[in-house]
Amino acid sequence: MNLLVKYSALFALLFLLQDASAQIYLQLEKANDPVSQKLPPGSVLEIKTKFFPEEWIKIKITDALYPEQVVVFEGGFEKIDDITHIRLYNNWAKHLGEQISNFSIAWVLYGSIANLAFDSEFGLPEIIIGMAAFLTGWAIKKFWYKKSYKMGNVHRLRIVDLNFPPPRG
Repeated sequence: MNLLVKYSALFALLFLLQDASAQIYLQLEKANDPVSQKLPPGSVLEIKTKFFPEEWIKIKITDALYPEQVVVFEGGFEKIDDITHIRLYNNWAKHLGEQISNFSIAWVLYGSIANLAFDSEFGLPEIIIGMAAFLTGWAIKKFWYKKSYKMGNVHRLRIVDLNFPPPRG
């Protein structure tokens, strides 16, 4: 039994390492910052291009071709040099902001119902709590949900290919 667990773990590890050895992804870099954002295939983002400078185009990355410096997505492809802006989304901020806003609406609604039905105390302090929660949820969505980057001197987009060289012979 113990030997079976060891061999199963070794097989799973080798299988996972094989998948990790072939990676091609986009990398968004900031000048003088060692931390960069990696965008693997399957990432959803919005871009502006040289040909459509006023329009955000929502794409889902399917592949990145390193020799050609091309990003392939559902519905087309685009050269790295033609991308002028990128917008990334933080889904945690969207969901957290919505949940806090929903809490504030429920707070005021249930407090109002309790006040009408049971003559409970529901006054200005409770309304202030509801409004503060709503404004907090709105601020989280407004300031942390999406972030836009302009390609140029500060930000740079490139394709990184981490494929191992093919075996000899």
